[in-house]
Amino acid sequence: MDIEDLHLACLADIPEGGGPCRLELEDLAVPKKQPQEDGPKMFARVTETDRARALQRPPLILSCSRRTDVPWAFLRQYLKAFREGFMYVRSPVTGQMDPVCLRPYDESSGKGVLCISWWSKNYSKWIEEFKREDSILHSYRVHMFNFTVNSDDLVLEPGMAAQLQERLEQVTWLATRFGPHALNVRFDPIVHYRRLPGLGVHDNLRDFEQIVRHIGSLGIRHITFSFCKPYKQSVRNMLAAGVELVALSDAQQRQVLDRLLPIAALNNVELRCCCDTGLVGYRMASPVAVPEVRKLRRWGLKKDKKDGKEGKELLAAPLVPEVGESRCLDARLADRLARDLGLKVTFPHQKDRGQREQCNCTGSREIGQYELQCPHSCLYCYANPKPLQPGATGGS
Repeated sequence: MDIEDLHLACLADIPEGGGPCRLELEDLAVPKKQPQEDGPKMFARVTETDRARALQRPPLILSCSRRTDVPWAFLRQYLKAFREGFMYVRSPVTGQMDPVCLRPYDESSGKGVLCISWWSKNYSKWIEEFKREDSILHSYRVHMFNFTVNSDDLVLEPGMAAQLQERLEQVTWLATRFGPHALNVRFDPIVHYRRLPGLGVHDNLRDFEQIVRHIGSLGIRHITFSFCKPYKQSVRNMLAAGVELVALSDAQQRQVLDRLLPIAALNNVELRCCCDTGLVGYRMASPVAVPEVRKLRRWGLKKDKKDGKEGKELLAAPLVPEVGESRCLDARLADRLARDLGLKVTFPHQKDRGQREQCNCTGSREIGQYELQCPHSCLYCYANPKPLQPGATGGS
């Protein structure tokens, strides 16, 4: 079974034309936990033999992590692994624990980790760690941030510890310290749901305009989104919490985008779709007047007219609001960030074969672990086998 088969097997049936997501009787039962293969435990010290194996192919880019919120919940354990220079990571497909080299990039040999792409909903602990002058984080030269900033909604995200204003302040700090182009702000996913036994349909878009206005003021020129997919685990968790996921038809998704596109355009922000589902290139059915602005380059960076080189000025959003294509982990951006630091390095631009077919991310070494359950306990998340109780703090 490859990653795409694994993804499709986890999806529930979507009603034709949209509507409540149901599960068959056998899918309502909580699946039995599969026994893991014998081998090293998480965060065990990597053996000398495995270190030698890992040193043969040290990654340039780490992804930390799509699988759980490391910066918020498990930063302490990962900082220890970074200091040791190695760790074991379990493959979600084979179940094997593979050794990974985490040693920082060495310019003399041209080997080692140069860039880390971080993923989180709450960077408060990461920011405090980075402020320490002796932090191991400073040994890694390039940092990129995927920051999911959704509306305050404790129904869908019962474990979210930070209010929206605090998270927006974190966005400001990261954009000021690393530059607005180092951030990929994600409003992800867009969720429509019912609170049972009620029949009214709710969504989590209440604070979308506030979020877009804030990032636009910082010079962040795009925001990534997707519509919630009906993973069986997500539907099961939501039903257990008295919430019913409502899937939208293609036409209904476009109606939502007709609301969001002008809000984004008025703040010089482009909407970009994560994992193209046929929405890339969509334009509003009834265009509205927006400020006259120049066309956005693919990754939001301007070329200098004199020498053709890319300058630091970020361009505004497209004149005609339309949905762009997201690349949440982008080697081209990593190239740019490295050049800004005076590093003559080109990252591999091949597509990440470990992601879904529609994903446009470039390759990296994922070091997250599904066993490390994220304490945000988002009901819609396919990675949570069972929602944690509100107030749980995870492993950090």
